[in-house]
Amino acid sequence: MVVENHPACQPACGETFIDTLSITFPLSYVMEYAEFGRNITFENYQDRDLWFLRAMSIMLKTIFGNLFHLEKGVALGHRRNNFANSIPFTKSAGFIAFGGNNIVRGRDGEETGRRAERAQIYLTGEGCALVNKFPEIWAKLREFCEQREGRITRLDVAHDDHNGRYSVHDVRKWYDEKLFKSTAGGRQPEGHFIDDCGTDKGCTQYVGNRKWGGKYFRCYEKGKQLGEKASQWVRYEVEFRNRDRELPFEMLTNPKPFLAGAYQCLAFISDVREVVKTISKKQRIIYRQAVDHAKTAVGKLLRYMTEKMGLAPEQIYSDLVRMEGEGDKRYPSRLQHFADHEEASEPFIKPIEQSHPWLFDPNYQPNPAQRAIPR
Repeated sequence: MVVENHPACQPACGETFIDTLSITFPLSYVMEYAEFGRNITFENYQDRDLWFLRAMSIMLKTIFGNLFHLEKGVALGHRRNNFANSIPFTKSAGFIAFGGNNIVRGRDGEETGRRAERAQIYLTGEGCALVNKFPEIWAKLREFCEQREGRITRLDVAHDDHNGRYSVHDVRKWYDEKLFKSTAGGRQPEGHFIDDCGTDKGCTQYVGNRKWGGKYFRCYEKGKQLGEKASQWVRYEVEFRNRDRELPFEMLTNPKPFLAGAYQCLAFISDVREVVKTISKKQRIIYRQAVDHAKTAVGKLLRYMTEKMGLAPEQIYSDLVRMEGEGDKRYPSRLQHFADHEEASEPFIKPIEQSHPWLFDPNYQPNPAQRAIPR
């Protein structure tokens, strides 16, 4: 079996690509694509559903062209990812989900309010592989998200090394050397290693907590897992989620720097590195308190300005926000610290061969100073 000819082995050696994607957006934007004259039919759907499905189908075609379509003959009501309905795409490319996510509930489970309904577009590895052949489609999807209040909720970025520059056992050494620890400090993330015990079925190194964390790392011997015992094909993959962080839309059109910037040991993937900044728990609490205070202080005024004065949002913003004479204090004092920290430059990360040469040169004799973990 020649693994390099396997359908899953499409990316060129050393190529970085998106492997899974989930985005959400307000469901109301589907109405922009409603064209009641289009003759699109779906089996098993009621007539009253057709206008919405037509609009959804046109929306998907506008973004993805003819790469895939909605499956025919699928009844509504299949719950996925906390949405009440989902419709799969053809070619196992993913699905679109919507409905049932606009109710806000308290800790006791009782309804406390309503929010705008959102929909989800989910692309599997197969779906992303189709889109990866056409970079302009990623650009279209990015434009769609930027213009329609989109949000990336999950994005997996992978890097294939067919020549085995670094093995999964090297990655295990990197973990032991704490090279998955943030350069800004903090604790070493949890990790575990799956050994094939000499069966040549492929080893895997995991780093992070997939259930709670905002990023989760996997490195595995892809070639061996596909059945080629002598293969050197290694895949590095980071699963990004929007937990405690906002995933920038640039990741859709330029994912490579974000993979390289996810951990200091992945700096070899790209000379340019971008770090997805996290939002601390303390920042969320302080922000929530500030919003609650603002509701009490100016909530009624904002309603009056909107309903009685007829002011547009930009006029209200202009009347309430001072743009000059504030110096360095542009934000509430309790949140200024987080803004200052966010704008600080990231520390330079040396290539791993320079920062930790003893991992690659068996004849290297390190001294304690040279073995220091870069910060």
